[in-house]
Amino acid sequence: MSKNIAEYDLANSYWTVSEAKTTIPFYPFSITVFLPEGDFLVIGGLNDQIVNKTSFTDEVFRISERAVNSYESVYDVKKIASLQRKWGCFSAVFVDCNVFIFGGLNYTDKTMKYCEKLDTYDSDSKWVEINKMVESRKNSTACVASKDTVYIFGGGNDFA
Repeated sequence: MSKNIAEYDLANSYWTVSEAKTTIPFYPFSITVFLPEGDFLVIGGLNDQIVNKTSFTDEVFRISERAVNSYESVYDVKKIASLQRKWGCFSAVFVDCNVFIFGGLNYTDKTMKYCEKLDTYDSDSKWVEINKMVESRKNSTACVASKDTVYIFGGGNDFA
């Protein structure tokens, strides 16, 4: 697990790496969603920090970039509202002020058809469950077609 954030400059074809100011490393099998104002949400993942107690997490972190000078930035990390369930291997998108998560995997529910959303512009907002998908899916991808439509592609529904 890592506290590093890698950034690729498309115009100049080079990578830079910064360490986020957090005591908690970013979990494997988490999802990152970019928000229009420039912040990121890192959602869920597999917490394997405690030996023999591996579990998916319901934690969500908001990452904000802060310029130190014209050449470097630091990333501040703040824990925000927890998910309704523990999640990993899911898909997520930002649509019209909301982040939506779809399907995924955890040790309680196995492969899931659950979905949740968070209003990112309401600082007191909590994750709420929305209608379930028709089929359970893990490791799928999501794509926004319009502010009214999201497509989910691929994935599987076995637990192994």
